[in-house]
Amino acid sequence: MVLHPKDTIELAVETIIRLPRCWICYQPPVDASEIEPGTCADNGVTFGSFNNLSKLSPDVIACWSQLLKEVPDSRLLLKARQLDDPFVQERILKQFAHHGINHERITLLPHTPSHMADYGRVDIALDTFPRTGGVTTADALWMGVPVITLAGQRYIERQGASILKAIGLEELIALTLEDYLAKAVVLANDPARRIELHTSLRKRMANSPLCDGRNLSQELEDAYRKMWHTWCESR
Repeated sequence: MVLHPKDTIELAVETIIRLPRCWICYQPPVDASEIEPGTCADNGVTFGSFNNLSKLSPDVIACWSQLLKEVPDSRLLLKARQLDDPFVQERILKQFAHHGINHERITLLPHTPSHMADYGRVDIALDTFPRTGGVTTADALWMGVPVITLAGQRYIERQGASILKAIGLEELIALTLEDYLAKAVVLANDPARRIELHTSLRKRMANSPLCDGRNLSQELEDAYRKMWHTWCESR
């Protein structure tokens, strides 16, 4: 229902079958460490994204640059396998510099063995757009990091919204670019809310449909059965 709303503009050759729950089930990585009690550093907020760099469109970089300007002393941590390459690092830093962001406010990390633990360096995760994250969004939430997402009009633009709705965090789903920025700024300036989310997100996820594989299987089986009945009736 979230990925393909009834009024979706997305076209499909096949008939779209909508499940009454989130489309995926999340299995936490075995190396996911326990979440430490939430604290808010005095030296500013760290935004972060562990998404593939191919999702960092010019609009994303412009938006995140504006966010860094609106939140004093904030920083941005980017982590991706491509950042092993010095040329890629330089290209990313130049793109932010074009928007007036000094390289000292950007931290670039390649892939590390401590992947899940590295979420501990991030206060607020920023989803990319129009191509939103999937596993990276779920990983961040499991590690107690709230995610701000921008819901577009097509499937690939609504994965983050589907995940956040599944755990009852519609407040972090933006519908416009202005709303995306506003939600990020508000959360950055609300340390009490960030601490509350940090300590409660894992339990919220574990008790949600997002981690209920049995329910997903049941809903899929029900959907297959309805499809079969519909086909039989058409014959």
